[in-house]
Amino acid sequence: MAEKEKLRQEFLDELQNKLVRASCTDEIYALLAEAAAWLTASEGLSFFIRREDCFEQVCRLGKFPEMEGVTQAELFGGEHPVSFETVMIGKVCLQEKEDGVFMIFRPKPELMTAQNRECLQLICGMGALVQKELWIRGKAHRDAMTDEITGALNRSCLLQRLQEDMGTKIAALIDINVDGFKLYNEMYGYMNSDALLKFVADAIRREKTGQGEIYRFGADEFLLLEPDMTEEQAFDTAERIRMRIRDSSREKKDLLHQLTVSCGIVIYPEYVEDKEELLGCCVRAAYYAKTRGKDQTALWRKEDRPRERSGYYRSSFERIAPTIYALMAAVDAKDQITFRHSLKVSEYATLLAQALELKEEEVEIIREAGLLHD
Repeated sequence: MAEKEKLRQEFLDELQNKLVRASCTDEIYALLAEAAAWLTASEGLSFFIRREDCFEQVCRLGKFPEMEGVTQAELFGGEHPVSFETVMIGKVCLQEKEDGVFMIFRPKPELMTAQNRECLQLICGMGALVQKELWIRGKAHRDAMTDEITGALNRSCLLQRLQEDMGTKIAALIDINVDGFKLYNEMYGYMNSDALLKFVADAIRREKTGQGEIYRFGADEFLLLEPDMTEEQAFDTAERIRMRIRDSSREKKDLLHQLTVSCGIVIYPEYVEDKEELLGCCVRAAYYAKTRGKDQTALWRKEDRPRERSGYYRSSFERIAPTIYALMAAVDAKDQITFRHSLKVSEYATLLAQALELKEEEVEIIREAGLLHD
């Protein structure tokens, strides 16, 4: 008897060491199932995990049959044929609910002792603790890579992603830049600005593909990385995002005025072969859209390089923006009706200037004049 106790204790110690070194939940399930099978010497064993309203079979050994999405009644109430020949033995409990159960198929009666049942419960408890630790570590990692306001991945995660091997498949990087965010933030405060950013992130999620990854890159800037997407598809995606944000913001009660975004697109490796340049070119494409009057989508191409060398990116608006923001904030504090009127005048004047095909610099001057005309 003493020899059996010693053997059982050595077995539990070894199992504990293996569980501590486990790197994923599948490995934990496999270790628990092997341990339970060793203790009971059964013909078969299965481990089930609760997934909402049913139990999913995550591990199966020996002759235990394959079962898909069984309900609690089937697993515990004897409705499933296999239940008549099995013994439920051991539970894994997390967050005060039964998350996992072992089903033992034809165990040896002489091994179904009270001590072995206690050992199985101990095994389950060890597995639950390790699984919870993995979940905590995983959550900490996810939190470190996620923007807490919008739930999008953060800047560090994007930079890490761009360092990985993206292969030779065409991929699209789309910059979604919120128009007038600094002004909005200064006038209405960070809480209203946070609601605006959440709204933009949700709009992007609705229009991206299943493979698309959203990153919050700056205070007013999101980047969408879409693997295996052509130029035409990327442009269509950016336009859907832009129009959804513009149209939906009119009816959004917690947004204080209509919202627009400017989008920039770069295609890899068709237009940018070096990943080091990918990010910069995408941001510049969004800047093109802003200098053309905002609420537009621009595509970066190889022929756009000369504009970078000529100093194209430094507009007059960048230099005088702080003064304009201060004046607009003063107008809004005194008279919100005048402020909203000025926004509309600027918007319509910009559209007319673009329709007349004026130069980009002239369009920008007209837009600023519309904001300040009162």
